[in-house]
Amino acid sequence: MHSNCVQIYHIQVSNILNIAFIILLVIEMNDNFPRYWEDIGFNIAYYRKKKKLRQQDLADMSNISRTHLQRIETGHSASLDTLFCIAEALGIEAYKLFMFDD
Repeated sequence: MHSNCVQIYHIQVSNILNIAFIILLVIEMNDNFPRYWEDIGFNIAYYRKKKKLRQQDLADMSNISRTHLQRIETGHSASLDTLFCIAEALGIEAYKLFMFDD
């Protein structure tokens, strides 16, 4: 389902550290760490609204359902490939979804 988006996302040398950072965070995160997922969802909603996109618009661009996007934005977990597709659709580096202010 997301293979096109993942194939489009070219791994460049400058992105390897960002990807390693994201992978480590995702390994650490699961449903026992809801705060992380809430922060990721908040970031997705922030960038979506900044681009003046509706949930349906971003969901269509990310090849997921609007309901799935809504659940992600409200703190439910998502796969790494889904997060990369969302970042690609938003036109941002994927690591920005994982930047948390304490």
